[in-house]
Amino acid sequence: MAGEWIKMRTNLWDDPRVSQLCDQTGASEAAIVGALYWLWSAADEHTENGVMPGLSTGAIDRKTGIRGIGAALVAIGWVDDTEGGITINHFDEHNGASAKSRVLTAKRVANHKANAQVTLPPLAEEQDTVSTALPREEKNREERKKQSQKQLHRLTAICSSGLIRRSSLTSKPCGPSSGQPSRKLRSTASSAKPAKQG
Repeated sequence: MAGEWIKMRTNLWDDPRVSQLCDQTGASEAAIVGALYWLWSAADEHTENGVMPGLSTGAIDRKTGIRGIGAALVAIGWVDDTEGGITINHFDEHNGASAKSRVLTAKRVANHKANAQVTLPPLAEEQDTVSTALPREEKNREERKKQSQKQLHRLTAICSSGLIRRSSLTSKPCGPSSGQPSRKLRSTASSAKPAKQG
C-alpha cells in the first residue's frame, strides 16, 4: 500500500536479535534476513499499521521455509501473535507511508547539506581590486560615443548650411541622445529662411 520499497538497515546482518533467530531456528543469517525481508515487505504491501489478520506463526514458517521462525520472532519481541493474526511491533517506525516520507526527507536534507556552500572562499591577493568593465558594457559605451559623434557632425552640417545660426545653439545638448531637441534650436530652425543663391 505504501510503495514499492522498504527500509532495511545495512547492519541488520550483525544485529544480535538476528543471531538469536539463527540460534533458535538453526538457519543462517542470510536465510533469516531473507525471511525478515519477506515479512516486512508483505506487511508493507498489505497493511498500514502492521496488523496482518489471518497470518499465523505457522504461515510465516511455511512462507519463509524456516521451521520455528514465527515463534522465534514472537520470543524476541518483533511480532505479537494474537487470535486474529500477527502484529509487527514498531511497524510505523520503519515501514508505512509516514516512515518512508521521513526517510526520503532525511535523505534530501542530507544531500542538500552536503552540496550547499555556506561561504565562499576569500579572494586571492591579486583579486582584491575591482574588475574592469565587462565586454558588453565596453561595447555599449563605444556605441553611445559613436552616436554622439554622428549627432555632432549632423549639427555641424546644419549650422554650416546656414539653416541655423551658431549663436542660436545653446550649451544644452540637443537631439535624440538628450531625450528632446532644444526648444530654441527647434524654433530657430523652423523660422529660418533658405539662403539666397546667387
